[in-house]
Amino acid sequence: MGNRLGVPVQVIVPSTTKPIMLDKIRLQGATVEVVGDNWNEADAHARALVDSAGGAAAYIPPYENPLLWEGHSTLVDEILDANPSTGAIFLSVGGGGMLNGVLEGLERRGASIPVYACETHGADSFRAG
Repeated sequence: MGNRLGVPVQVIVPSTTKPIMLDKIRLQGATVEVVGDNWNEADAHARALVDSAGGAAAYIPPYENPLLWEGHSTLVDEILDANPSTGAIFLSVGGGGMLNGVLEGLERRGASIPVYACETHGADSFRAG
């Protein structure tokens, strides 16, 4: 999105990020910097960069933002519109943004459906947090 607005974008990711994802980020016009062995190290570096920029940079959270949750909440609309008798929702969890959005969507729709948050072995940041 930054390239559409003429704004430079720098994305900080950990060394665990797959090369295909690095390529996809670069294809969007962003500069990618690989820092640290895990998400927390990369995130701390990104926040430090913003702090050192003296107001000339902004930190855009990847998952901890109500606007993102609102966008993710539309997944529930798509699911329930396609299958009103949905019995459960299973979703992948990393930072919790999609989980927050799905829960928000269910609440908005007044739906009482179990949600199962699943993590990849070795990337269990939600459980560890």
